[in-house]
Amino acid sequence: MVWHALLHRPGPGLDRVSVFEHPAFLEHLTFVRRLQADGMLVAARPCRTNPARA
Repeated sequence: MVWHALLHRPGPGLDRVSVFEHPAFLEHLTFVRRLQADGMLVAARPCRTNPARA
């Protein structure tokens, strides 16, 4: 079994808007749900590597 971890850092475009308000958020959610349906997703959650920006 192979495990992958995807770490995401928000780009400069998210400095002024919530990730949930970003126009591509629904596309991201669809992608994550597809991974889950395919059995490829074990867990998903925010990973706060910088508490000052969380």
